[in-house]
Amino acid sequence: WDDKNTGQKRTKLKVVADNIQLMGSPGGGGQSSQGGGNPAPQQQQSPPQQGGSPAEGGPADDNDDIPF
Repeated sequence: WDDKNTGQKRTKLKVVADNIQLMGSPGGGGQSSQGGGNPAPQQQQSPPQQGGSPAEGGPADDNDDIPF
């Protein structure tokens, strides 16, 4: 079809696959483990903050910081 905005010729292609094989990155040599790819990076969790009294001495209300 012709693009209405640019006038360029466009095509549309639908791909249907029954079986795909995901390849490794170019530096990885194409080898993959049976886990399905690279493991997710581990996230370090910080310890929960201890609730203290606010510096102003008022109630700790986070809604005051909302700009609307």
